[in-house]
Amino acid sequence: MPHRAGRGIGTVVLCALLAIVSLAWFGRKADTLPSAHPAWQLAGQAGRLQFVLLDRSAEIDPAAYRAAIAGICRTERLCYLRFWADPHRLPSSIPMLDADAAAMSAVYDRNLAAGIDDLRWACRLALSDSRRCLPD
Repeated sequence: MPHRAGRGIGTVVLCALLAIVSLAWFGRKADTLPSAHPAWQLAGQAGRLQFVLLDRSAEIDPAAYRAAIAGICRTERLCYLRFWADPHRLPSSIPMLDADAAAMSAVYDRNLAAGIDDLRWACRLALSDSRRCLPD
């Protein structure tokens, strides 16, 4: 059987190109990843749903939520965040436990195609109109 000298090089080039495309498509450079803020950190994810842990002292500070939204969602057209201040109530799976859902501090949903850009706080925090807050 004749030896194809170019076959090995072609495979290497193809693999290199696939690696580059994969990094460009799926990876983000370190400077484009959501960075933690002193008041919040990205603590987990289930599909598109992202879990944010707030410092307890920031739970009643609307600026902390907005900083997390800006840092995590950036210019994404779809972004779904759930906020907690109690690290023991962060869900470990979806669907989450009722106690985990009740402990949420806020919910942020963004779907620009549907015209949704909505931040709602837990009613217990008294940060918004009681008709628009999350029930306890």
